[in-house]
Amino acid sequence: MFDSFKKRFCFSAAPRVVHNLPGRVRIHFPVLERLSSRWHRYSAPVAELVKIKQGIQNTNIQPTTGSVLITYDTDMLGQKDVFNWLESIATIVKDNVRNYKSLSERNFESLLNRVKIQLMALEK
Repeated sequence: MFDSFKKRFCFSAAPRVVHNLPGRVRIHFPVLERLSSRWHRYSAPVAELVKIKQGIQNTNIQPTTGSVLITYDTDMLGQKDVFNWLESIATIVKDNVRNYKSLSERNFESLLNRVKIQLMALEK
């Protein structure tokens, strides 16, 4: 299911669905576990990017375990819509990362802002 996601974002290991019920999906992202703890403070801003999609109610990112829990309104979205949104985020991030010679904490907030603007435009 996440093969295209893996290719788009160059993950060494594809994310996998750990648990899935209507309105709730938990996904394991192995790449999160490998992030240095100094990057953990960006979990909340990244979760906010996911919640830009109308119908996504909450996103909880646990970088130490690589777990991302997303709850969503089943009257507005299905599981496929959530996965398509995650793929859209990955594509936009990847496209924007190309604008930086290197990605550091100093310019990561700039990247998040660019991605946020583009995601909000998708939702209009």
